[in-house]
Amino acid sequence: MAHNEYRFLILELGIAILDYENNLLHFKKFSDPIGSHLKLRSNDFDEVTANLEFFKSKPSVLVTNYPSMIDFLRNSSERVERISSEDERRIQIYKKKIYTGAETIEKDTSELNERTIKDNLRDFSLKWSSLIVQEASAQLDLHVSQSVNALDEIDKIINTVGTRMREWYGLHFPELDNLLQNIVTYANIVSKFGDRSEITKDFLSTLEIPDNKIEIIIETAQRSKGGKITAENLSILQSLANQVISMSLIRKALEEHIEASMDEISPNLKELLTATVGARLIAKAGSLKRLASLSSSTIQILGAEKALFRTLKTGANPPKHGLLFQHPVIHSAPKWQRGKLARAISAKAAIAARVDFYGRNNITNSALSSKLNDRITEIQQKYKEPSEPQKKRNYEQPQGFRRGDRNRFNKNKGRNHDKHRDGDRDRDGDFKFKKNKFKKRFHKSNKK
Repeated sequence: MAHNEYRFLILELGIAILDYENNLLHFKKFSDPIGSHLKLRSNDFDEVTANLEFFKSKPSVLVTNYPSMIDFLRNSSERVERISSEDERRIQIYKKKIYTGAETIEKDTSELNERTIKDNLRDFSLKWSSLIVQEASAQLDLHVSQSVNALDEIDKIINTVGTRMREWYGLHFPELDNLLQNIVTYANIVSKFGDRSEITKDFLSTLEIPDNKIEIIIETAQRSKGGKITAENLSILQSLANQVISMSLIRKALEEHIEASMDEISPNLKELLTATVGARLIAKAGSLKRLASLSSSTIQILGAEKALFRTLKTGANPPKHGLLFQHPVIHSAPKWQRGKLARAISAKAAIAARVDFYGRNNITNSALSSKLNDRITEIQQKYKEPSEPQKKRNYEQPQGFRRGDRNRFNKNKGRNHDKHRDGDRDRDGDFKFKKNKFKKRFHKSNKK
């Protein structure tokens, strides 16, 4: 059987057929190496079919270095195998001999001398590597990561510029700050009118403000205690308001883009986590492929790396969730339920990421969302009240620092201070540090 074993190799510049002793039997040069490799990657094996005519009888074993071609070659051989890593490494080392030996076998490879082989391989490597880089940069999950990062940065800019605009315009109309919480509505009023005396009821009704609040704004503007504002300051304020309005429009466009992109690349993850939270997980992991390879416990704490390292260093309680805290179910749940909910959601999110990446389709799996909803309902019903250890951690409402505690603390502090001042002070040599229970555990001298 060994004499009927052949190696069917796809090389950079052509297709080579070797016998079981790695002797070159046939070589067919590609007229367009880049185009031929693109066809092979898209499962177009027309050039391979022409080279299979070399075999007069059906070979018993056919070894190839192109994994996607194994199913196609099964029709032309009794057994098809993938080449071993050692043989593939050996062929890479002696590839130059294969190209130079092709000159004596095939007539159309007469120009494959040593110089042209190096030039052709160099051109192929440069073109193919640039093509791979372009394809990697064109992946939609990378663009979604950039979109959600831009969304977070725009939120910071809107909050910073909007806060400055509120404080500045509050010198002229301070009562408006308590009446309107929406920064975009506030910016529209500043951009349209500027002076508080020019605010009209008709324009306020177009901003989706309730009628009762419109009346309050008009009345408050007439009896406002704010000072007058110059035209120069007002123009600068209106330019800031215009920036807030324009950035809010960009933010809305980004949200719509993220929604549409997540429908295309990861519909199951969007169904479970919402588009924004799913996009943030992809951005934190680096790509959808990387997210699909992570375990559910790692997905659960993505975004809480500082708290995790603090746990490893000090032995504090580990974090329950990272970016998953932005999920509406976890965010609105009581504190004693959040860890269990985050664990359940991260487990389904890990499955959803793998379905989206390896499935390569835009169909949502309703079974994932239904099972997750059942588990969420079970947790909410089973853990309506915190357990006794959880009650001791003051989950309900943390108590503040009471006045009596502060007085008692100051009293003890003064008494200790007077005792050290009146008594004999310890010498530097007799001073002892307080023992740290983690110091002995993590000290480098204890490591073997």
